[in-house]
Amino acid sequence: MKFLEQPRSLNNPLLKNLMRFLIVVIALALLSDILLHNYKIGLSPSQATQTIAGNEEEFCEPMLFDSLLEQVHTDTLNSMISLLLLAVILIRLNPTSKQRSIHLAFISAISTQIVLLVSFYFSAFILLWIILFVLWHLTALSMAIESLWRLSK
Repeated sequence: MKFLEQPRSLNNPLLKNLMRFLIVVIALALLSDILLHNYKIGLSPSQATQTIAGNEEEFCEPMLFDSLLEQVHTDTLNSMISLLLLAVILIRLNPTSKQRSIHLAFISAISTQIVLLVSFYFSAFILLWIILFVLWHLTALSMAIESLWRLSK
C-alpha cells in the first residue's frame, strides 16, 4: 500500500497495471459474493426467510445461529478489506473524490451485517438486509469502475 502514498507512483505504468488488476480482482470478488449469497441464503425475501427462519410446512430447518455468525464474521472481514482498498485507491487517484460514495459503501456494508443478525430473530428485517446488501455491492462496484476510469486517463 506504500506505493499509493508516493505522488510519482501514477507515472509508473507497472504500478498502474497492478492497481488495475487489484481493482478487477476486487470487482470479481464482489460479483462472486453476490452469487454466493444468492446460493447460500437467497436474495429474494421469500427464499431468504425460508433459509434463515426455516419452513415447517416444507420441512426446512432454520439456519443455525453459529452458521450465521460465521457468515457475518467472514462477510465483515471481506467487505472491510475490499472497501478499504477501493477507497484508498479512489482517494489516491482523485483526492477530491466523492466522499458520499465511500461513506455510503462503508455504512451500508456494516449495516448489512447488523441487519442480517437482527433478521435471525425478526424476519421483517430480511427485506432491509437484501436492500442494504445490494446497495453496498453496487456502491463498491461503482467505486471500482470510477477507479478504473481514472486510471485509464
